[in-house]
Amino acid sequence: MVITPNLSSGPGDPVPHEGVYAVLHAKPHAYYTQLFVGIGTFPRCSVCGAQVTFRLIQPVENISEDADFMPDAAAIRKTA
Repeated sequence: MVITPNLSSGPGDPVPHEGVYAVLHAKPHAYYTQLFVGIGTFPRCSVCGAQVTFRLIQPVENISEDADFMPDAAAIRKTA
């Protein structure tokens, strides 16, 4: 997985990588983090509208791509 460091996006931009993003709003909001998974776009803020930025701080892999969660071929044959 190749990740561009300090990748920032705004509302309506596609979510480029699954992961934990810093969510930076215009005042009076506080900084927080949020997990984005799957395909979609970053949302607008109901209070500050488009004045929000999303910055990837921790990329994550989809569990279906993690070798520890891949089905074991031998186990599948035994149950079939």
